[in-house]
Amino acid sequence: MPDIKHQLGIGAPPDRVFEAVITQKGLSGWRATDTRARPEVGSVVKFGFNNRQTVFEMEIRGLNSPLKVRWFCRSGHPE
Repeated sequence: MPDIKHQLGIGAPPDRVFEAVITQKGLSGWRATDTRARPEVGSVVKFGFNNRQTVFEMEIRGLNSPLKVRWFCRSGHPE
């Protein structure tokens, strides 16, 4: 399966964007309110949807603050 890569421009300083995509508080503010995350390599971020009927698990495989986050999708909806 090919890698999925996203790139978009955001009008905020890199450190604020990094916090928004790596911390539990940041992710729950825009991704899913039911988020469990620790900003460390090897940890698994969990996003719950529909009362946790669907849970996406993303393993953090790389952090280069504030420039890069590398996730690996471990589980989620079959799509």
